[in-house]
Parts: sequence; C-alpha cells; structure tokens
Amino acid sequence: MVNNISTIKERIIHLAKFKGIPLETFFEKIGMTYGSFKGENKKSPINSDALAKILELHPDVNAEWLLLGGERNMLMVGINVKPEEKKTIEFYENLVKIQTKTIESQQKTIFNLTQKLTIQDHNEANAG
Repeated sequence: MVNNISTIKERIIHLAKFKGIPLETFFEKIGMTYGSFKGENKKSPINSDALAKILELHPDVNAEWLLLGGERNMLMVGINVKPEEKKTIEFYENLVKIQTKTIESQQKTIFNLTQKLTIQDHNEANAG
C-alpha cells in the first residue's frame, strides 16, 4: 500500500519506478513525455488516453489507486502479475518477514538486558 502520493502523475511516477521501467520509456509507451511529469507540469491534469494506456499495459494496477490514491493497494491482488514482478513482490514480502523476525528478536534481547540491568542495579543498591 502506498500512501501520501497526492497526484495522479506522482502515482504514475511511483508505478514506473516500482516496476523498474525507466521513466522516459514508461511515458513514451503511454504517449507522453517526461517533461509532462516535471516541475509545474506535474500539477497539470493527465489525459484519459494515457490513463487507459497505463491500465491496458499494466492490468495488475488498481485503477482506483491510480485515480484516487489514498489507502488503496497499488496492485490488484492475483491479477495477471508478470512472473518477474511476482518474484519481486515475493522477495520484498520475504524481506519484510525476515526483518520483522529480526526486530522481534532484538526487542527480546533489549527486554532481557533491561531486566538484567534492573536486577544488577537492585543488587548493587542493596549491597551498598
């Protein structure tokens, strides 16, 4: 889920980067130029033909996310995801799982060390 991408053009840029497609190539395939996505041009509306072309070329993209943004998922779940994109998604899902386990392990270590310090401080206070 991608949040806080306020304009359609920003979401399109994010989509191209997510899919690993050079921006110039991505824009050319949808009938636009990179200049339409830079500076003040980023604030201008995008034509419906370009939006339709994005959805045609990338059927896994959630049209609601593209048009409205917000809390929606960028990709449709289980829809014609290309094998290389599926591998990328699976890679990052696995990476998140590994990092979550690492964080949990580190939290346990911190808790245990805090407990040891508390006991040590208590023993020193009673001994002195």
